Amino acid sequence: LMVCTDRFMAAEAGLWRYENGLFRLTVSYEDGEIKHEGAIAHPGATRAIARKIRNQDVLARLRKREIICDYSEDFATQPVYEHFRDYFQQRGIQAALKIPLFLGDDLRGVLVMRFQYRRVFMPEEAELATRRCWPWSSPVWPKSLSRRRSWKSATVWLATFTTPWPSFLPVF
Repeated sequence: LMVCTDRFMAAEAGLWRYENGLFRLTVSYEDGEIKHEGAIAHPGATRAIARKIRNQDVLARLRKREIICDYSEDFATQPVYEHFRDYFQQRGIQAALKIPLFLGDDLRGVLVMRFQYRRVFMPEEAELATRRCWPWSSPVWPKSLSRRRSWKSATVWLATFTTPWPSFLPVF
């Protein structure tokens, strides 16, 4: 998550878990640190807010494996951002890239990268982010973890996940 955030020059990023009909932010990279549920500043980490997020349009698009790009005008008008507007304004968030994360055919979550500047996203960037941060879709995903496919096993394995950085993206 930290590597994706830094390499894509995002201000923040988060893994939103989709479970029992709710999206909830479970791991976030913000303020230069990886934070878990209790320490996350983003309001999406609370169960109370997660229960209020009901946007069937976004859910339908994610289930179709669409990558969604939203900008400040979307934050101001779309109901899905109602509970995040103040947070985004305080942090100067101008764009968000949502990448659906699947395990087989099941939507399991969303990787969301938040940017403090407006940018256009190339499809190759989203594909790379998916493979770096959600490797179940990667051919290098270890078979020993395929049976468990849990968030914990993924986190342990991701700690050792390193691949060469593609030449089409900048290195800083």
